[in-house]
Amino acid sequence: MIDAAGCGPPGVCPACQHPAERVHSRYWRHIAGLPVNGLRLLVRLRVRRFLCDQPRCPRRTFVEQVAGLTEPRRRSSTAARSAMRSVAVELGGRPGARLCAKLRLYGQRTSILGKLTAPPVPARAPRILGIDEFAFRKGRTYGTVLVDVESSRPVDVLPDRETSTVAAWLQEHPGAEIICRDRLMAFTKAIRQAAPDALEVADRWHLLQNLSTAVEKTCRRHRDCLRRPAEPEASPPLATPDTPLLARIRQRHAEVNELAATGLPLNAIGRRLRLDRKTVRRYRNKDLADLLASAQDRGHGILDPFMEYVQHRFHAGCTSSMQLYREVLALGYTGGYHVVHRYVVTIRRGIAVPDRSITPRPRDITSWIMRPEESLSTSDTAQLDAARSACPEIAQACDLARERATPGLQEQPAAGAGGGEEDRAETVELLLRREAARQDAGAGDVLAGMGEHRLEGRGENHSGMASFTARFGAWHPTASPGQAWYGAWRGPEGPAESGSGVGRLLR
Repeated sequence: MIDAAGCGPPGVCPACQHPAERVHSRYWRHIAGLPVNGLRLLVRLRVRRFLCDQPRCPRRTFVEQVAGLTEPRRRSSTAARSAMRSVAVELGGRPGARLCAKLRLYGQRTSILGKLTAPPVPARAPRILGIDEFAFRKGRTYGTVLVDVESSRPVDVLPDRETSTVAAWLQEHPGAEIICRDRLMAFTKAIRQAAPDALEVADRWHLLQNLSTAVEKTCRRHRDCLRRPAEPEASPPLATPDTPLLARIRQRHAEVNELAATGLPLNAIGRRLRLDRKTVRRYRNKDLADLLASAQDRGHGILDPFMEYVQHRFHAGCTSSMQLYREVLALGYTGGYHVVHRYVVTIRRGIAVPDRSITPRPRDITSWIMRPEESLSTSDTAQLDAARSACPEIAQACDLARERATPGLQEQPAAGAGGGEEDRAETVELLLRREAARQDAGAGDVLAGMGEHRLEGRGENHSGMASFTARFGAWHPTASPGQAWYGAWRGPEGPAESGSGVGRLLR
């Protein structure tokens, strides 16, 4: 603690700017400063309260301020508040409070957040406006972030993603000529209401996400083509087990479609069944067979590589769970006995799941298709070639995805530089429409919201940056368009090896 006292010339009244002549009183102020040598610093400052003798001045007294140290009604020094403001910008509330505690700064969560001030919102919207949603709390509360695409800076943040909120903002801030948005229908309705003359642009990231979804749907639809042909001496196919997960899917599918047949909207069905709107839409649009097949493809168990061996030995006469457990242990099995015992029980009942290790999951095939060929391992390439040979439709989807999407991302021409971008957009939409022809409900929903949108060369960069900035608060205004977003996950040495298919494609 440091004791100090104000001893300068009399201060100036902040209301009338007239210098004071008389001292009213003195008192102590406690000012928290920057830490010194790892210790917290507290300045106990004795200040003077002056009288203002101007008869027309509304203030009767005022307190002197020490330049560079104090401000009215502040208990921290100017330098300490600047440091806490920087911490709040980079980390936010609770993480910032933990860092301040380690740096020996006086700052709690609420006081740190109080250092943030909202920048002024321009009266007119930027010429190219990016709109994207982000989650305050995933699955519960969502907001909307608006970005100036040309300057790569956020413009405003809205408290929700409702049509009325976005439409009201667009009406209060006219001037947007091009609006880059995602597929959320609330944004579509808001733009049609408040800015009908603006050109709506679907960015590359969301179009590639649509393409990835369409490819995965194709792989799921032709899952049976990937099954290994049964050998002559093989046993007949086993029935699908009636697990609690499958029973719940059947029940939800029946309930959702029963309520949808009455004309209830998705939000009302979701509130009645306590389901998210997207979940209700998936159950309404997808066939029950696809939902059940998707549930059965959820991951591989520790016994999966040995299921074929266990089934073969069981049908050969070895029905002892303990004996089968000892045999698979010798083959490299690392799980417990009860896993083997439960699977043997399903074989006895005739409801065992066939060996899943011989069939790659549709999501894995989609990842191999969407990733660059040079990033695939030898095993992945071999399995993808086997899937292409087994199913012509998967081979056609792979050719379409790689023919247009991958070259379009390796070379990113600016918008208006030619017809290449529009050609790629038409190819993406062509694949989606082919999937829509095969599966009316599922892929038709993918096409919802696309309308007549065309592909914009720079749209995806800023829509993605908007979501990243709103969630993590890290923004680099000096970076060129796209570098602030891509640099955050690519790193100095380029993209990581792991990641989703779309993430690898966006390199």
